[in-house]
Amino acid sequence: MTKRIVTVFALCAAFSASAVDLKLVPQGTKVVAEINIKAAAESETGKYLKQNMGDTLPGKNIFDNFTQQTGINVAKDVTSITFCGDGQKERENAGFVILNGQWDVAAVAAAFPKAKNFATREYGKYVIMNWDDNTTLYACLVNNSLAIMAASETVLKKALDTLDGKIPNIASDPAFVDFNPVAKKPFIIARVKDVNAMAANDQRAAAAQQVSTISLQVEEAVGGNGVNIDVDLGAISAEAAEQLATMLNGMQAMAQMQGANNPDLMALTKTLKITHAGQKVSIKLTLSPETIKQLATTVAAFGKGRNGAQGWPTPVVPPAFQ
Repeated sequence: MTKRIVTVFALCAAFSASAVDLKLVPQGTKVVAEINIKAAAESETGKYLKQNMGDTLPGKNIFDNFTQQTGINVAKDVTSITFCGDGQKERENAGFVILNGQWDVAAVAAAFPKAKNFATREYGKYVIMNWDDNTTLYACLVNNSLAIMAASETVLKKALDTLDGKIPNIASDPAFVDFNPVAKKPFIIARVKDVNAMAANDQRAAAAQQVSTISLQVEEAVGGNGVNIDVDLGAISAEAAEQLATMLNGMQAMAQMQGANNPDLMALTKTLKITHAGQKVSIKLTLSPETIKQLATTVAAFGKGRNGAQGWPTPVVPPAFQ
């Protein structure tokens, strides 16, 4: 089994990639979000968090479990993680994850077969693996720097077929045309389209029904003093954009009123700027390394069952969106 996986790596190693290639994302995908782990870790903010939080960073246990199962060390081996999906909840239509980086062939080949109920089968020139971790997971190690994982074998095969050019991709889709993490090198870059269509049947998502597209970019602030977060909402109309901006400004004001009970909430909202023009709503926010550390501590507290949300307001949706 180990020899088989190593052979696949050796045959495919020449086709490595340094960042997500939209040519392997199937047409019909509505959500693409890439987390550039390398850029974040090498930033001043990333170094600060590592020095001041260490093993208490949220998600570390998940990454450690992943490393144990796959032999791929997320912190050391993975450059970026990209999530792709069509916004549907059904397992057979669930999204998939793309890993880019450079991992040790021997470590991966030795780890995978130890996973619970591990099995492999050939799919053309690829080898598809599956194992159990609460649910069945599927993966294909395309080479020693590109891996694709999914909760559905059908979805994984679709991604591989797209990679081979057998089915159309989203590289020329206008919604993702400016998705270029290699040039921009942000910590996070995301694009979502057809938001209103995905939220059409959800009565709790009235505000989302007024939004057609979402663009998110998180990058290091000038001088390395924290991060800048930019969110652009493309509304279905200029009127909807104005209503969204009004709602968001109201939520910001409410949060600031409660800042006396939660200094972190005040720090989070005081640099928040919400503007709108035409059908576009822009949300800009700058977070200092200290604020990010406190927010990460709160998230970690949630994971341990502690009440880390004390003093945080409950969002109120204006009547226009109910």
